[in-house]
Order: sequence, then C-alpha cells, then structure tokens
Amino acid sequence: MITRRESSALRHGSSPGEAFLGGYETGLRLAAALVLCGAVITAVTLPRNGRHRRAQA
Repeated sequence: MITRRESSALRHGSSPGEAFLGGYETGLRLAAALVLCGAVITAVTLPRNGRHRRAQA
C-alpha cells in the first residue's frame, strides 16, 4: 500500500520525502480502519455476560 501511494505521488511531482509520508499516512489510515472493523465485528459477535441466570443451590 505504501509503495503504490508513494509511486503515484512521485509520478505527480512530489518530492521523495513527501511521497513516502503520503504513502505512510495512507497505510496508517487503512490499518486503523481495519482495526475499527475488527472491533465492531467482535463487539457484535461475542456473547455477552449476564444473559443467563445462575443456578440456585
């Protein structure tokens, strides 16, 4: 992901440093979005505690 974005920025006239940072930022945003999706899926699919009553002795 970083390499693709960096190459695109270089083709459009950015300096190598700016191109690297643009690619790095894009990669970080993608990683953050994937972590958020994973958290939402986990929150929806994990069983919740407290739904079942304890057996009384």
